[in-house]
Amino acid sequence: MQSPFSVRAALLAPGDAEVRFERCFAAGRRFIERTSISDLLQSIFAVAENRETLEALVQGPMHVGFLFPEDDLTVEQMGEASVRAGFRHDYSTFASTVVARELGKLADCERVPTLIFSAATNGSCARQGYVEAFVPAADRQLTRRWAEQDVASHVGLTLTDHAASGAAHQVFLREGYAMAPFLRGVAISNPDAGVSVVYYDKPCAAGLSRIEVLYPMAGLSR
Repeated sequence: MQSPFSVRAALLAPGDAEVRFERCFAAGRRFIERTSISDLLQSIFAVAENRETLEALVQGPMHVGFLFPEDDLTVEQMGEASVRAGFRHDYSTFASTVVARELGKLADCERVPTLIFSAATNGSCARQGYVEAFVPAADRQLTRRWAEQDVASHVGLTLTDHAASGAAHQVFLREGYAMAPFLRGVAISNPDAGVSVVYYDKPCAAGLSRIEVLYPMAGLSR
């Protein structure tokens, strides 16, 4: 099994930061266009029953995320680059909770301040979804090493409701995935977005297969 999503090649190829940011978003768009939920589950799950169970619990668009190791691009430059790559103009930015904690563990501190730049595919895309870029405020050499290791790279799925989280968790365990160690066995809730977040990891030939699972917090529906 290979890691389901990586922009390592696009990120490390020659070019200035804005060109590489655009290239990474273009890679994310291609993945979203070419990969259905069924395709994804076929590539990461060995057992048909597990694929069928999880597919029935998923709703909403797929998304992908990656770490971008250079924090000298302005948000406007990121927006322009993502639009050129085929994304909507109404991008958003916000502070990371989950990845900031993971990077903090790697850097031996509580958290590394990390900006999330998020943009959705535009209407010309064959399949809708969105891409997240994580931009840490940390030493450039350190963040580049993280990017080379595909730290924070993932494919994201959204579940139908809070009650689906238990069944989804069991499916991932049966397929050899485990919650990312930095979570310490507990989902992270984001009250502002109304969702809880879990990262499921599994070693693979290319390093790590990571799937992010989002689901409504208890008492909320989507």
